[in-house]
Amino acid sequence: MKRLPPERESQYPNLRSNGYWVSSKTTENELVKYNCVALAACDDLTVWWEPSTMNSKSVIRPGRYWPLELTDDFLSTYCKLFESLGYRQCPNARLELLYEKIALYGDSDDCFLHVAYQLYFGWISKMGDRHDITHRTLKALENDEYGKAKIFMKKRCDIRGYLSRAFFNWTSRNWPVNRRNIQHFS
Repeated sequence: MKRLPPERESQYPNLRSNGYWVSSKTTENELVKYNCVALAACDDLTVWWEPSTMNSKSVIRPGRYWPLELTDDFLSTYCKLFESLGYRQCPNARLELLYEKIALYGDSDDCFLHVAYQLYFGWISKMGDRHDITHRTLKALENDEYGKAKIFMKKRCDIRGYLSRAFFNWTSRNWPVNRRNIQHFS
């Protein structure tokens, strides 16, 4: 199994002991970049999902996606984003076969730091603009950069959800997201 470079792995003290492997090539030098939010939201490997603001107003930037109504980086804002995609908060991260789950990571000020998507055999995370990794536990990524898993959300699976959770890499690359089908705020 492929591992992160030692200097990157050392930034996550729980990673090796909780088990992980690299599940994609790095996108660090790629023209099209995506982040953990795009990956968890709907396997969108085409754009970076995060708020873009200028003078405290939402702006549209090339290569980025974000609902204009959401302007900050608090956990509650990311909850609203995922609620618009059909997710609802749930009490834990336990696997439920009929549901897709995500875990939102945050810091002590409730700022959003990361999101992981649950697979049948663990979790998948996009490491900034670098690799995707599959990790066995949520604790594997807990550190100062990613904080702790604080909020769990789930939504009922459709066929894409079942396939995505079972065959994540194949599904995300061979069944691209049609962005016009993404529910937007009204």
